[in-house]
Amino acid sequence: GAGAVRIDNAASHADVVFTRPAGGRSDVRYELEASTDGIKWTRLTLVPAMSIGADGRQIVRYASVDQATAFAGSNRGLLRLKTGLDSDLDGTFEETAASPVLMFSREVFAEGVQRTFSMPLVQNELFAGSVSVSDDRITLPQAVKLPAGKQLYVEDLVTGQAYEVDETASNSTRLVLESAMTARTARIALRAHHTLAGLLPENAFTAGEDRVITFDATANDFIVTTLADTGWERDGQSASADLVTPQAAMLVQARGGEVSLLFTGQVTKKPAMAASKVTRFIGSGSILPESPASLGLSSENGFSSSETATEAARLRFWKADADASQTGYENLYLAPDMWTRQNTLVTEDLTDAKLFEPFRGFFILP
Repeated sequence: GAGAVRIDNAASHADVVFTRPAGGRSDVRYELEASTDGIKWTRLTLVPAMSIGADGRQIVRYASVDQATAFAGSNRGLLRLKTGLDSDLDGTFEETAASPVLMFSREVFAEGVQRTFSMPLVQNELFAGSVSVSDDRITLPQAVKLPAGKQLYVEDLVTGQAYEVDETASNSTRLVLESAMTARTARIALRAHHTLAGLLPENAFTAGEDRVITFDATANDFIVTTLADTGWERDGQSASADLVTPQAAMLVQARGGEVSLLFTGQVTKKPAMAASKVTRFIGSGSILPESPASLGLSSENGFSSSETATEAARLRFWKADADASQTGYENLYLAPDMWTRQNTLVTEDLTDAKLFEPFRGFFILP
């Protein structure tokens, strides 16, 4: 079968790579498929480059997939590898299986403009499969090499919920979580967290000029991280290795000149949005535009609704994301039967409006 399929960021282009037994099998075929919406998939006719790895397996690399005609005019694209069994070699697959969906997105940080950013893509799993769970302990069915110096989390592949791993207490066959999982058995993926410098490479930004602004929900205050000659830092301390947890959002300001970054990764299940007692600055976790309805932001799910905006759950969207000349926020609140704008004479039902863009952040107030 195919080894783990991954998408690499290679010299500002996206490559899709997988491995397979060097001899190959005539009754197994691989097809790379492309999509812009995750619904309609088309086969790409790119010819891959082949090489042999140190383990004797064949490495198959589809180079610069972001330039494929299927994505013409788009800064984003979805890819997956389809493996098919054609046992009688008649050109028709009897069985097919698809890899996890991979994605690339080219995000532009315009000069001087503060824009929100959130990363919905995850790093390739270190392990994926069924495990047995006992409170905060997970027994793995096979030994897994835990990378040194990386902070890890477990994603519940059914719910999309993430659980932090206690790296010092874990080993290659048993993971210890920082909070208990309710399931007795679960399908999980073990992944490494993104870091600030991993997502926003220091050599792409301008030292002494560029900065990142995050929000501390506990203190209800903004925190500024600036780029120094030695890397990202905050209050004189290095912040380059800071974790960027799933759904975390930030404001990025490239004051030293426009920055264009290519992000690549694996698409994961959109997590359910839960009500909270604190103001949060987060992303939707989705790779597609979403609405309040599709994210489950409803009174049935615990979000406060009221005729009075100050007593209802509220959303704040950074206006410069949609129009760089704008400042401040667009404010919405959850009225008894719809999401609508604050401080307007005309009540407009925005419950099904695609307001949440991927790779962006928003504020949600309790």
